[in-house]
Amino acid sequence: MRYELLNSIPDNTPLWDDITKRAKKNHATIMTLAPSPGLYGMVKDHSLPATNLIDHITGRAYHPGRYLFFDHAPVPEDTAIQMQEDGFISLVNNGESIGYMTIYANTHRAVKEIHYTNPDGTNDTIEEYTFDGSHYSNLIYYNNELQQIQFLNEAGAVVIRYFFFDGLINLITIETRRHKKCCGVMTRSIASIKTNWQCNYSPKTR
Repeated sequence: MRYELLNSIPDNTPLWDDITKRAKKNHATIMTLAPSPGLYGMVKDHSLPATNLIDHITGRAYHPGRYLFFDHAPVPEDTAIQMQEDGFISLVNNGESIGYMTIYANTHRAVKEIHYTNPDGTNDTIEEYTFDGSHYSNLIYYNNELQQIQFLNEAGAVVIRYFFFDGLINLITIETRRHKKCCGVMTRSIASIKTNWQCNYSPKTR
């Protein structure tokens, strides 16, 4: 089997157009290494097979035609989901703002992320959802700094954890039913991949 190996998909760029053309010509599968909850949405219009390292470990599959409508998002009890005229979706509980929601572009308001914030507006937790509406990950913050990312399987169980220290990944664990594998040492190439990906998960961009 042939693969087009990428860290992440450079969507809507000339480079991505070249990659898709080459993949179709070579009958190759797109494989991405960095976490990519929107992977299926990026490749579906190109009719390309695709897989992701995180999805492979968690055993995740994608389901065409499924999505999570914003009004059906799993939010805390008695939380009102309010869409403003400008499209901004706020979460209000007992009259207080507890966060907001983002949706995938060019969809029927499919949930992309649910951001829960502290009273001062700083990040508390971010839930990421796949293009087909499955809970993908939890980003956990303390003092507005990213502390941990939990990657879930389709049943909602945590399989992979990234732990952060001083803004960098310093520990990765993979959990199975029988045991936990602790990956504390990474090769230089994998470390580089994770460092590059970390930029996309900087608390400053959330």
